[in-house]
Amino acid sequence: MPTSSPASSIHGVCPVLVTPFSADGAPDAAALARVVEFAIAAGADAVVYPGVASEVEQLAEAERDRLLVFARTLVSDPDLCMTQGALAN
Repeated sequence: MPTSSPASSIHGVCPVLVTPFSADGAPDAAALARVVEFAIAAGADAVVYPGVASEVEQLAEAERDRLLVFARTLVSDPDLCMTQGALAN
């Protein structure tokens, strides 16, 4: 998975991205791409994915991994930080 050097400080608007689902309940990667593109176009300073707002508990580990890598490929601006959310049960 791509990594970047740690930012000296994260500031500004840092939305937790939602995970869209299709009608059959499967994660919708194309819709996630639109969510990422919207956040970037709206001027987000960083994005967080996945997180509690991402319905992360509804995803299998393989789905989370696949969507995280996918979302990271969409954040191509080196000045935009992407932070991976974390949680524990």
